Amino acid sequence: MKKSIVRNSFIQRFVQSVLLLAMIFSFIANADVQLKFIDGKKFTDYEITGQSRSKSLESIERDLKKLFVKLSTGYIDEKQILEIDVTNIDLPGIFHFSYGPQGQDMRVIESNTRFKLYFNYLVKGSDGEIVKKGEYKIKEFSDSSSSFRLNKNRGTVGYYEKPLEKWFKQTFAE
Repeated sequence: MKKSIVRNSFIQRFVQSVLLLAMIFSFIANADVQLKFIDGKKFTDYEITGQSRSKSLESIERDLKKLFVKLSTGYIDEKQILEIDVTNIDLPGIFHFSYGPQGQDMRVIESNTRFKLYFNYLVKGSDGEIVKKGEYKIKEFSDSSSSFRLNKNRGTVGYYEKPLEKWFKQTFAE
């Protein structure tokens, strides 16, 4: 009898904890981010090692959207829509054809390499009214600091995280 009472109270506490966590996370909702590439095949440099050009664009678009969703938390209300139209991308480094040990294509990234991201943005309220809009251009140079080396390991768009954090703070902090 005691074992079933202890087991039931444990289950009740567990269920209550799960419900409490669900309530907490429901308040931390992300804004709706809509990201699209405008004529992506004309971007400056978007090829990723080991992927075709079309797969490279798909990967970058997916990763950029995830990054914008992540960074918009705290700046864009969950009832608002953030629309991003990417007009140019220049990934860091230089893409060399038939460069690797087996003659594969390879992106070579050295310190002080340039990377760019150009986009137009639009924030709409829940009623569809335009709250804010503009254009932004990231033109950065990598450096040999440890923070840049860490960003190189964050996928195709890790380089853009710090400049985009700066943009969100400058544009949407009140």
